[in-house]
Amino acid sequence: MCEPDPCYELFRRAFAPCPDDDAWQFILNQYWGLVSFWLGQHASEDTIQEVFLRLWKAQQGATSPFATRFPTLRAVMGYLKRCAIAVRIETWREEERRRLLWERLRDATRLELVLAHARPDQAHASFDYKQLILARLKDEAERVVFELTYYYDLTPAEIQAERPDLFPDVRTVHRIKENLLKRLRRDRELCEWWPNDR
Repeated sequence: MCEPDPCYELFRRAFAPCPDDDAWQFILNQYWGLVSFWLGQHASEDTIQEVFLRLWKAQQGATSPFATRFPTLRAVMGYLKRCAIAVRIETWREEERRRLLWERLRDATRLELVLAHARPDQAHASFDYKQLILARLKDEAERVVFELTYYYDLTPAEIQAERPDLFPDVRTVHRIKENLLKRLRRDRELCEWWPNDR
């Protein structure tokens, strides 16, 4: 009878009904470098940990025993590699999204206001009008919503993704934006800038 593969035995012990913590630590030590290789330029401590976490969660949520789902070391390693590929793709997509967003912010050279359209015969400079609005922003949250919306044309979802420290969800961004619009529309000094039919 063949002796079980010692590497496979580590996985079997790590995912036993009573998990062996030492076995899991050996797995991390043994395969950390391989997972890093699979991740390529996207390898970091966070992404490598995410790969192993996905393997762990997949087995914790399984209804069948580990040996049934992964009968060989090859099966385990194949799944671990699929986890690495998924993390690599997701990391690339997130980095690409941030790169494109940064380019939009960097290349934005002028303020596009959609709050109101100033009358063409207004004597005040456009700069004065913008300053009037900026002076009426109450706090950091309003300033961020205003600038990212009207300077850079970001959606509420993009704003929330950029500043989760200020906005726990997209609804918060919508609420702040709506309240700001209502308040600015009621401002008597700003009303001079609104067309007569608005």
